[in-house]
Amino acid sequence: MTSKEKNLMILKYGVYTFVIVLCFSVMLPLIGASMALSQNLMMVVLGAEIFFCCKEYKEKSEESLDFKNAFFLGMKVSFVAGLVNSLLVLVIILAIGNTAIEEAMYKSKSLIYKGGDDAVFKQIVDLVSNPVTISVFTIILYLVIGVFLSILVALFVKEPHSAGNEK
Repeated sequence: MTSKEKNLMILKYGVYTFVIVLCFSVMLPLIGASMALSQNLMMVVLGAEIFFCCKEYKEKSEESLDFKNAFFLGMKVSFVAGLVNSLLVLVIILAIGNTAIEEAMYKSKSLIYKGGDDAVFKQIVDLVSNPVTISVFTIILYLVIGVFLSILVALFVKEPHSAGNEK
């Protein structure tokens, strides 16, 4: 498998993850499902796409798939999914403006920041409601979850070392 084919495969599974998670994110609130369900499904979908990427790599590549390669395939899929998702989040935030985010933050003030000075809370809201900050946090979220899922998938799909390769 060439480097270009490998990169296209990673891009494909990252975009698949994004599209499926987007569909869940749009449909689940319509049926009254909780946000927690949507987040849990995101983890399941990301894990499945990492698994399918590793499986396709094993089928198409002549190289063996060891833990390290499987782990980095998973991390790359996680990064692509997070990047595409963060770009969509950035576009949505720029379209609706920071005001809607700031209003949502103030509505949930009691959950986020109990008591204290409103000036400090305003600084927190300004920092967190920045579209770039939200996009970066989206990528970080996917990467953190991707680390754990990549480890699990890599442990599951890695090929054992053959006795002939040991010296």
